[in-house]
Amino acid sequence: MHPFGGQRKDYHGKAPRILGVFFDQSASSYYRVMVPMMTMFKLGYPVGWAHSDSIPNDIVKLYDMVVGVRTGSGNPEEIAQAITSVNTEVNKEGRRVRLFLDYDDDLLAIPEHNPAKGVNIEGIKTAMRLSDGLFTTNDRLANVLRGLNTNVSIVPNMVIPELWPKRQKEDDALVIGLVGSDSHIEDWRIVSEPLRRIKETFGDRVQIMTGGYSPDYIPSDVQISWMPLEHYPRLVNTIDIGLCPLVDDHFNRCKSPIKAYEYGLAGAAVVGSPVQYRTVLQGKGLVATTEDEWYDHIALLVENVAKRQEYAQALQNYVRKKINATNLMKEKYAQTYLDAYRATI
Repeated sequence: MHPFGGQRKDYHGKAPRILGVFFDQSASSYYRVMVPMMTMFKLGYPVGWAHSDSIPNDIVKLYDMVVGVRTGSGNPEEIAQAITSVNTEVNKEGRRVRLFLDYDDDLLAIPEHNPAKGVNIEGIKTAMRLSDGLFTTNDRLANVLRGLNTNVSIVPNMVIPELWPKRQKEDDALVIGLVGSDSHIEDWRIVSEPLRRIKETFGDRVQIMTGGYSPDYIPSDVQISWMPLEHYPRLVNTIDIGLCPLVDDHFNRCKSPIKAYEYGLAGAAVVGSPVQYRTVLQGKGLVATTEDEWYDHIALLVENVAKRQEYAQALQNYVRKKINATNLMKEKYAQTYLDAYRATI
């Protein structure tokens, strides 16, 4: 656990002490808790972050506000009991720790094909209602969550460029990459036939890599199993052309273009679907809507080195400057956390 520290800011005489809690080594834990908390700590706010499957009272009582990522999928009665017990001690001090939850997916509308479909929907709804507020990534998802909690704040996904390792490729292979979990079982089918054609056209000139999830319908040359979060950037850094296929449905429209940000940090050129990626790739990558467009765009980036480097550099510059957590938190989103807390007073 990282304890709170830094200089307290003048926020009506006191900045709320914030504890971010995550329960696994997923991208959600990193982007929704670690990135904002590490950045606020760097900026001098009294925050901490912890990996734990429970939140002990002796830790919680040091804070004014707890932000948990993707919690609340368990038994509703257990959730209610946990939220009540958190404040048993601190109530004696005449105060109450505020509990916030953070969701970066619409877990209330998971598609049938998604392996996460079996989550306890009622448990999630109960947790959302009982919490003091919710954080999420965009307006569309915020509108969904406001049906269960009126105190919903938007903090977009952002990156810490200086923590991303320098790109160091060990060979000259041109790598076309797909990285993600099995939740993309239908999304990745979009590029199955285009990648088969790419391999047929270019043969050993290209190497198709899947990371995390490696379905049989992708003609991958290299399959990398899931790896610890600290090693993940080095995997992405091996990719020259990153693919971001997403089916156009409600669930995906509630997501964010985080995968393009990661490819951008890695110095890869990107081809993506219109869903989530049309805006971020404008002038900084290519957007494909048909199988032929996917094939043509990938083929262009394979053959035209100058164009591939141009798109990669443009996206990398954009991500480092515009999606930089230090800049965004300083300009706006540190205040978003403070305002969300203030709304509960």
